[in-house]
Amino acid sequence: MKSLIKISALFVAVFMFTTAITLNAHTNQDEGSDIFTQLQERSDLSTFTEIVKTAELESTFQSEGEYTVFAVTNDAFDALDPSYVEQLKTDPTAAQEFVTSYFAQGTISMDQVTSDNIGNASIVEGDIPASNGVIHILDGVKEAPQMETETQDEY
Repeated sequence: MKSLIKISALFVAVFMFTTAITLNAHTNQDEGSDIFTQLQERSDLSTFTEIVKTAELESTFQSEGEYTVFAVTNDAFDALDPSYVEQLKTDPTAAQEFVTSYFAQGTISMDQVTSDNIGNASIVEGDIPASNGVIHILDGVKEAPQMETETQDEY
């Protein structure tokens, strides 16, 4: 009988330990890391992350608070004019204007997103929790950029 009690106690202890580890892991996963760290961890968002760095907004995306980021996929950038994307990667002012248009103070859940937030793009993955807000992944840019072209006057 004492053996049965010891085995039962051991089973209960192992069960409680396993449950505690599982709950802790689940809690940490739900809380997640900050927005910038999560962007860096995703290879499909490397262009957007590079543009965030060019804009020097890493610390903003890591700071405490509640933010929403609409991150654009690499495939969406591949569909744009390469010279425009290169400008975003190298010009801090252009990068900052671009990134800030995909950033909002406060948490906007998928069911609250409007065309004002995402324009012509669609959310391909949304409500990704971060310790300082939420991320939505877009399959395109809000609006196709207007590229300046040189025109010649005809005489």
